[in-house]
Formats: sequence, C-alpha cells, structure tokens
Amino acid sequence: MKVVVFGATGRTGHHLIRVALSRRHQVTVFVRDKSRLLLDYSRLRIVEGDVLDPRAVDRAVKGQEAVLCALAGSGDGTDRVLSDGTARILEAMRRHRVRRLVCLSSASLPGNGSVPRLRFFRIPFWTRRRAAELRRQAAEVTDSGLDWILVRPPRLTDEPLKGRYEISLKRPKHRTITRLDLAIFMVNQLRSKEFVRKMPAVSN
Repeated sequence: MKVVVFGATGRTGHHLIRVALSRRHQVTVFVRDKSRLLLDYSRLRIVEGDVLDPRAVDRAVKGQEAVLCALAGSGDGTDRVLSDGTARILEAMRRHRVRRLVCLSSASLPGNGSVPRLRFFRIPFWTRRRAAELRRQAAEVTDSGLDWILVRPPRLTDEPLKGRYEISLKRPKHRTITRLDLAIFMVNQLRSKEFVRKMPAVSN
C-alpha cells in the first residue's frame, strides 16, 4: 500500500515509518526538515514542506492510498497545527480520493465507539487549550466523510516493545502504551475495517 506519514520526525512518527516499511508498504514522509529523519532516506519518498501549506500537503497526498497522521503541535495547545494541519490533510485526501486515515489523538478525548461527543474533558496532564485543540482536530476528522480511525492512547513511553495491547472504545484499560506498540496498532489499521469511523483507545 502507498502510505504517507505526517509527523514523521516525531518520537512516534519514526516508529510508524519503521513498522510501515517492515510491512512492505511504500512510504512517503512529509517533513519540514529532512535532516531530522532518523532513517535511511533511500527507502523513503520525502516531501519537505509546512503542513499548513495546502500545496505542499497536496504533493505528499497525491497518489497515496492511505494516510498515517501523528502531528504533534505545541504541548500547550497555543498553536493550531493539530486542527489546521489536519484540515489541510483532509482537504488533500478528498481532492485525491484517498479514503483511509489513521490519526493519532489522545485518551483525553472520550470515546463512544463511533463519532464522539466533543465536549470538554479535563484530565491533569493536559491544559485547557491543548484539550480544545484536540477537540478541534477530532471534529475535523469525524466530519470529514472519510474512512477515519482516531486512535486514543494514554501516556506514551519509550520502553521496549511489549508485543501486546488492549483496545477499548471507552476509557483505555491501562495508563500507558509504548510508542512501538502504538505504531504497530496504527499500521495494522491501514487495511483493517474493524475500527473504521471509531475511536479506539489502545494501551498496554
């Protein structure tokens, strides 16, 4: 499958790339600065640009079959990279008829097994502005009309692979998940129909 990864230079993004390559997907990465990539460039198609630039995003999405989105934005929600960047990705997907989106979100959003009720949901480690930005991103995704999967992990760790995880459509069953286990789950959703238009919480 031809798949493009947004947020490719992040701590979760590079795991997404490695897992996707190991599954023999043809991987395009969208990056602001390719020097930040931690991987051998030879196996990747690289598109440099700003996720808020529609033309740059369009170049990355054109010709793809699916999108893996792991945008981060600022930790305190003071920018609009999550919501506005995701909106640019969705616009390009609709324009080029790319249906499948697997998007990283947060367990701070409530899940109900389908389209979420986007209300303020407060937990200690997210600021109010960050929570609002997550809700805006989720609204863009769930209103897109595409075959989206919004993945809601709890706290991410850099521990070694555990090789297992548990899934819930409500609260996560555990408080953490390793980034590599999360990446495996997300890549698995590129072909699976099980959680299309749902918000699975995955943890281990």
